[in-house]
Amino acid sequence: MNTFDDVNTNDWYYEAVRFVNENGIFKGINDNTFGADISMNRAMVATVLYRFAGEKKTVNNEMKFNDISREQYYTDAVIWATENGIVNGVAESEFAPQNNVTREQLVAMLYRYVKTTGSISEESMNLSAYDDNTMISDYAREAFGWAVKTGLITGRTTSTLAPQSFVTRAEVATIMMRFYKIMNVAK
Repeated sequence: MNTFDDVNTNDWYYEAVRFVNENGIFKGINDNTFGADISMNRAMVATVLYRFAGEKKTVNNEMKFNDISREQYYTDAVIWATENGIVNGVAESEFAPQNNVTREQLVAMLYRYVKTTGSISEESMNLSAYDDNTMISDYAREAFGWAVKTGLITGRTTSTLAPQSFVTRAEVATIMMRFYKIMNVAK
């Protein structure tokens, strides 16, 4: 059941928002608002992955980033994601939690997460059919190929991947619904 005033049954992302909300992967930006068109930031993505993983406890519970205090909703998520090699800082002591996440950054984080579970297929896809494939950063190329091959992510158009474009909450909800299905098939 949809609990958000800004999500309607005819929205392309309706099923995904319902799914991630019902499964505790996403929450709204408040009790009644999902914020489908808002860009996802690094703190949000770390939190979504942390919830997806079952909010596992961290090993040393140590925050190595100066720009994150203990009182943030995402603190435990960032510690967990950092400990597991899913996210890195933008500098040694800076995480930049409010920086928006690009499509290539998101797939790289998801790829790293899957690698921690040991359930990844090393299959990748040649992305040369996409006009903007050269825009994919080296660190994300393998992850992007994997994400397209598995159907986790699709092109923004039939000929573009838009790797440098920011992802919205609706897009990430859709990707996380697909990710859930991919991970459950892999088990």
